[in-house]
Amino acid sequence: MEELNAGSIDARLRAVEANLAIQQLAVRYALAVDARDLDLMAEQWVPDAWMGRAHGAGPDGVRSFFEPVLRTFYRSIHMIAGHRIDLVDDDHATGQVICRAEHEINRRWVVQAIVYDDVYRRVEGRWGFVTRVHRHWYSAPVDESPRGPDFEHWPTRAPGPPPDLPHVWGSWERFWQRAGVEATAAVTDHPGAASTSTSAAPDAVAALSVRDRLEIHQLAIRYANAIDAADLDGLASVFTADARFVMVGFGEEPTVANGWPEIRQMMDAARHPVAHHVVNVEIVAVDRDEVRLHSVIAGTGRRGRVGSADYDDRLVRTDGSWRIAQRVVTLRRADA
Repeated sequence: MEELNAGSIDARLRAVEANLAIQQLAVRYALAVDARDLDLMAEQWVPDAWMGRAHGAGPDGVRSFFEPVLRTFYRSIHMIAGHRIDLVDDDHATGQVICRAEHEINRRWVVQAIVYDDVYRRVEGRWGFVTRVHRHWYSAPVDESPRGPDFEHWPTRAPGPPPDLPHVWGSWERFWQRAGVEATAAVTDHPGAASTSTSAAPDAVAALSVRDRLEIHQLAIRYANAIDAADLDGLASVFTADARFVMVGFGEEPTVANGWPEIRQMMDAARHPVAHHVVNVEIVAVDRDEVRLHSVIAGTGRRGRVGSADYDDRLVRTDGSWRIAQRVVTLRRADA
């Protein structure tokens, strides 16, 4: 009994130490941003952290990634409001950090309500970020209420990724689905909904060349054709190397793959429909070399069953061609 208790206490102490160390990552990250301390920021990531093709890996990649980001505002205050940590084993964990951040933009203060989706790993006894995905509800000046149509009001800043909370959480949609058709419709029609039919401004779309528009539409089709042909190597030309793939509504929690190796592994293990029919392809937002694309997929099953899902994509221009940097697949279904 004493040996059992000793083992239990030892495991509990390791878990406590891991939780405390991971909590400090979030705090030091916030301090590094607000102090513009790139060296402190680099210390919070695992040694082989991948920051994208433009920046590379490791501490130098971290510095290269964050320096231009931190020049887009002057003073800032990141306040950690909560931290959920799920230990996978002694060396791996995931977490979510709730944060309120204030940014000084031309003598105005803009507030963001944020949730960071994190993956952590312990290397040589030290915990660090593997990936950190920024999600938020809104951006708005501190003296204004958040407002539509996109709840993104950041003066002087080029448009960034639109808010994806709370609709990225499968539990959100399931909650309103249980509330009945009227409530579901009200939420789905909300200006901030993830699956929106709001079109991009005509002038913004017109600014894209005909070649760009054709390539963007072809990209949606190339994905479907590659999947149907089981051509996983062909998908490498559809996604960026650091792309993110999220599936919502296929299980209790969203399924996430980060980077092409994980996406390929997901695709290889998945049970795909016999055929993907991509329809309703629409450019819903344009910002220089970034495009938001929405489309609908009708998938034919092996026994004649048909399912449908929404694709919400963020496309970036990479090496002169368009590729998917993020794809969120949301299953359409009537029940929860």
